[in-house]
Amino acid sequence: MIYSSMEIENENNLLAEFLSGRRYQQASLRKLATGHLLIEACINDIPGAFILDTGAGATVVDEKNIEFFRLNATVDSVTGAGAGGTGLTIYSSFDNSILINEFYISPSKVAAMNFEHVNTGLQQYGVKETIHGVIGADLLEQANAIIDFAGMSLYLR
Repeated sequence: MIYSSMEIENENNLLAEFLSGRRYQQASLRKLATGHLLIEACINDIPGAFILDTGAGATVVDEKNIEFFRLNATVDSVTGAGAGGTGLTIYSSFDNSILINEFYISPSKVAAMNFEHVNTGLQQYGVKETIHGVIGADLLEQANAIIDFAGMSLYLR
């Protein structure tokens, strides 16, 4: 079945109303040239740009931003892996606050690792934004997240 843009917009509005009635908060997403979904979020009241990554088990920031996001981070005893990188040093920080639009999670664990390979790869595809980290499945699951690809929205409760 083929839908017009007006029909899709009406469906998105119905979804937004339905979820709003169930206490979900809506946040806007933006698609990067690579197809990744970008979301704005604050960690410890500091805004940043994050990739929404349902395949990432944890919410992670670039280790260069540990002080920027005021993380009280310690080195983990295990190493980690991410897109394009393995054997990476992982830092853990607990008791952080995360704010996405009007949705607030605290206390929250945030990990940190080297993101140079991520930002370098994205820049090769013409992405100009610096990515501060990823919002991972840990936060999405905790917030009962619903991703609306057609409406480019994330709903959290």
